[in-house]
Amino acid sequence: MKLTAIIKKKSNFSVPPISLILLIASLLPTAVLATWNSPGRDFYGELMLDGKVTSIRNPWLWQVDRTHINIQVKAVDRYSRDGEQVWKGLMVDGPLLLGKTVLTTPTGREGLAPVVSFGVGQEGFNITPKGKGVVEVMLPVYTSQRTDNSEGSLNFLLETAALIRHVVNGNAIYSGLYNDLYGNGLPGKGQEMAADITMKTLCGMFTGEGPTWLCDASLNVTENVPISYFTNSDLFQVEGVYGAMVIGRSGTLKINGSNTPASWKATFPVRIEYR
Repeated sequence: MKLTAIIKKKSNFSVPPISLILLIASLLPTAVLATWNSPGRDFYGELMLDGKVTSIRNPWLWQVDRTHINIQVKAVDRYSRDGEQVWKGLMVDGPLLLGKTVLTTPTGREGLAPVVSFGVGQEGFNITPKGKGVVEVMLPVYTSQRTDNSEGSLNFLLETAALIRHVVNGNAIYSGLYNDLYGNGLPGKGQEMAADITMKTLCGMFTGEGPTWLCDASLNVTENVPISYFTNSDLFQVEGVYGAMVIGRSGTLKINGSNTPASWKATFPVRIEYR
C-alpha cells in the first residue's frame, strides 16, 4: 500500500502582521487627534510609530508512518465469495499519522486548529465512524491488469484521538478533542474516544516521541471539547497532539473476479490544513 501525505500549512517564514499606533506629540490639546496650524506661523510636529509584532509561526509537526506500506498476501490464503477474492486479518498495530505542537503558543488563535482530512479527491474512498474514536477506512484497490479503474477495495480500522493542553491560573488543563470542523480525520461529537483513555492511548501511539507531559500517569482528562477550541483567544500556553493508529488484523482486501492479480496497490491521501 502506498501512502501519500499532502500537508498544507502556513509557511514558518510568513511576514507577521504588525499593528501600528500613531502618536502625535504637539502643543495641541490631547483630545484633538489632528488640526490645522495657524496661518503664517512656523509649524513643528512629530510623528511616532509604535506597535507589537505577533508571530504566526505554526507550531504543528507531522509524521506519516510507513510501516504499513508493504502488505504481502498469499494466493492460498484467499477465499472466494460473490465473484470476488477476499483476504482477511491484514495490517499490523501501529501509528499511521502523528501530529504534535513543537512550540507552546502564548494564546489560542485563528489558524492553530488542525483539520485532518483523509482521501480527499479520491474516487471510491470512504470513511465511517464506528464510535469510541474508531473509524473504518475503505480505499480503492488497483491491480497490475487495471490501473484506470478500481478492481477492489482495502478496508481497515483506525483508532483516532487528539488532546489540547492549556494553562489556567498556573495549572495545566488537559482535554480530549472531537471534530467540529470539516475534516474527517477525527470523529465528531458522540463518536470520539472517551476522555479518560485518550491520554494513555496517545502515549502508546507516540512511544516516547510526544511531549513530556503526554505519558504522565498522574494526569487526568475528564472532558472532550471541539477541536476549534484551539482558536479560543482566552486560552493561554496552548499545546496539542493528534494520533491515528491502525488496528492490527482489521484489514480486508477484496479483488474482483476469479483471476488472482500479480500485484495490487492502494493510495491513502492525507491532507492537513489549519483553521
